[in-house]
Amino acid sequence: MSLAVGFLIIFLLAVPGIVFRVTYLSSPYSKRNINTTTLEEIYSSLIPAFIFHSVSVLVLSGLGYKINFQFIFNLLIANNAAKDINRLNDYLFSFLVYMFINTLVNFLAALALRKIVLKFNLYKKYPALSIYNKWYDILKPKSTAAEPISVWLDVLLETKNDTLIYRGFLTDFWLDKDGGIKELHMEDVRR
Repeated sequence: MSLAVGFLIIFLLAVPGIVFRVTYLSSPYSKRNINTTTLEEIYSSLIPAFIFHSVSVLVLSGLGYKINFQFIFNLLIANNAAKDINRLNDYLFSFLVYMFINTLVNFLAALALRKIVLKFNLYKKYPALSIYNKWYDILKPKSTAAEPISVWLDVLLETKNDTLIYRGFLTDFWLDKDGGIKELHMEDVRR
């Protein structure tokens, strides 16, 4: 077997963590940096993947399933033992079922954690749980249907020839790749 199989297995084992991370940070104003590479996304997804795989291994062991760690290790180090190549088909279906269930559990856990964090504003107390970009709390305060909140802005705009101040209600904003403000959309604008 080649080293590519080992990398494929590492990527497959990281998939539940990637699903967790993407689900947890799923919002247009999320903290996730657009400039990250695929490799950086995989690395930052390894922590939740490792946690969920560890819990899954403990649960499976408690249920009486035996996991052949030697076989997994041989795949990761690209051991060319012919018996392992033939045994790959024996484990394939079980592995795919395991990955599906683990990925589904990661997805549901991310949704639940996100809901709890947003309900109790835990992202403000614990930076590690931060979901939104720093601009979100400033420009999109929480409002209810009974008590809507409008954001009134004074925007200073400097050009080559002039300096202008625009005032208006913020309707939406867009972020650039570095997490800064790229565009502001306002209504009832006055100069």
